[in-house]
Amino acid sequence: MTQPHAHLTKEHFKHTTTLTAKAGEPYAQLSTEKGYEETYDGAREFTATYLVASVDRKTGKAGYALSFMDTTTQPRKMAKLSYASPEGWMEQQVKVKHGSRLCKGTECWNLESVSAVLPEDLLRAYAKRYAPGTPGGWPFRIAPDITGEISYAEIAGLLERVDDYRTTLGVTP
Repeated sequence: MTQPHAHLTKEHFKHTTTLTAKAGEPYAQLSTEKGYEETYDGAREFTATYLVASVDRKTGKAGYALSFMDTTTQPRKMAKLSYASPEGWMEQQVKVKHGSRLCKGTECWNLESVSAVLPEDLLRAYAKRYAPGTPGGWPFRIAPDITGEISYAEIAGLLERVDDYRTTLGVTP
């Protein structure tokens, strides 16, 4: 299970959220990927979980997604994502993307990536649960055997960074 790091604050994630805004492109992308480095015990054991926001530079409207990467020896095409919401557990089928195939001796594994669109109101509801020094996070499952959690601090930090970016654009959705 991927676990959030309880000692990392909303401010940490706000300041480590990366912004990519290329000239001429209508959208800017913000990502919490650099907020902390996941445990890396070689390519065979790689896992990463983070949030991404895409902000329309004219309107300020944002779309959000959970991004999860993992290595596997059994690639799949689809996965079932389940996640907590204030109304109860939600589910959606998501396409699994495959990256590089790596081999060591006779054993091979693939990097797979799952991205799922998340409603902004869901993230805002969980960001409100953030309290400095108090661990906790938004849980999710990717069937059949992956469970994880995005810390409330990470959610709150990303949303503050998005709101600040909207302010610099002079737009509010």
